[in-house]
Amino acid sequence: MTKILVIDDEENIVQTLRYNLLREGYVVSICTDGRQGLALFKQETFDLVILDLMLPGISGLDIYRYMRNSPVPVLILSALEKQVASVAGTDMALENYMTKPFNLRELLGQVRSLINRPGRVV
Repeated sequence: MTKILVIDDEENIVQTLRYNLLREGYVVSICTDGRQGLALFKQETFDLVILDLMLPGISGLDIYRYMRNSPVPVLILSALEKQVASVAGTDMALENYMTKPFNLRELLGQVRSLINRPGRVV
């Protein structure tokens, strides 16, 4: 089963993602705090992470700095425009970025695309 970790502190977004990802057949873990999310990422194996940048505990940019060296794809979902986030994380190329509010169909398509990326080892 494909496991997705969602790290976001907005309850309505978390519930929307959980419901729709479960309907798509994914196993979903939710964290609403940066520290909790990073700890869970280190403890378990995931096929994809959906990450907000503005989180309590540890910022999403700091979490992304850690995760970007892993083989797990990260989909960034943030209210920050990509240009603003890129300036904040000047040493990083932010790939797989969607701004809030987001189109659910587009997000689910991006999830499928990242999970089924050619050359990806599952």
